[in-house]
Amino acid sequence: MAQGVVKDATFQLVDSRTGAEYASTRDIPPHAQPGLQSRYTDWRYWNGVLNIAMLRLGEELSEPSYAQFSRNNVRFAFDNYRYFEERYKDEGNGTTRSVSDSSRKSWMIAVRWGKRD
Repeated sequence: MAQGVVKDATFQLVDSRTGAEYASTRDIPPHAQPGLQSRYTDWRYWNGVLNIAMLRLGEELSEPSYAQFSRNNVRFAFDNYRYFEERYKDEGNGTTRSVSDSSRKSWMIAVRWGKRD
C-alpha cells in the first residue's frame, strides 16, 4: 500500500475548467480554478495520519521514499498555501473566489497550519 501511495501521489495543481496542470501556484493564471491533482496531497485528517504513518514506516523499514513522500507533501502545502490564503481571506463575507469548492476546505487547513510558523 505504501509503495502505491508513493507511486500515485503527484504534487501538482490542476485547473478544474481546462485540465491544465501546474507545479506551483506561481504558474497559475488569474482566472484559473485550481484544485489538487492527487487525493494524497489533500489536507484532511486522514492525510495527516498517512503522513505520520509514512514517516514511521520509512524509519522502520529503512525505506527513504516513504518518509520523502511525507516531506514532499508538507512542503507542497506550505509552498502553495499563501495563494489559497489570499483567495479565501474574505470567506464568509459573501465574497466569491475563483477556486474550486473541492479545494477550499483542504487548503484552508493548510493555511491554518501555515500560520503556526
